[in-house]
Amino acid sequence: MTTSSRKNYNINTLRGITHYDDMDVCETLGLDTSLAYTPDIIQAQLDRDVDPSLHKEIHKELKPFLK
Repeated sequence: MTTSSRKNYNINTLRGITHYDDMDVCETLGLDTSLAYTPDIIQAQLDRDVDPSLHKEIHKELKPFLK
């Protein structure tokens, strides 16, 4: 697992579920690694592996972290 001193914005880390590094999340989900350590990873994760009906709920919860 990668560890970084940068802020991680992946959904599960922000929600306190895991402590995964954004770069690991990008590599695991096949996301562009330029999304790591940016709030843009949140939407990319939602688009990749979350039921669209849950997007609104997760957006509300993570609103402070979104641009």
